[in-house]
Amino acid sequence: MPRPHLNPPDKLVLPQVMHELARNHPRRTVDVDLKPTNADIKSELDAWEEGIVDKRLATSPERLKDFTTWSGDIKVKRLYTPLDVQSADYLKDLGFPGAYPYTRGASH
Repeated sequence: MPRPHLNPPDKLVLPQVMHELARNHPRRTVDVDLKPTNADIKSELDAWEEGIVDKRLATSPERLKDFTTWSGDIKVKRLYTPLDVQSADYLKDLGFPGAYPYTRGASH
């Protein structure tokens, strides 16, 4: 018994489906300034800690109460965000690998 002829999806069906989807959905506008504010970052950080982190710690606690630098002088945070370096001057304080102030990467 011969199979009924079907239009190849890329020839007829797919464009019709895509046109129908586009016609029935409103257009979305996007804010041009996509850079998150400090309040956005803080809100997301709090949600992350209360959600993902707390859920993970409930099943697998941290190895240590506090993590510190090798010398033990400075406590190390779980996650650093732009909130931690707001006053930093990128070129003066960090720079590029191999260039002054030689904070990272290769130096000569």
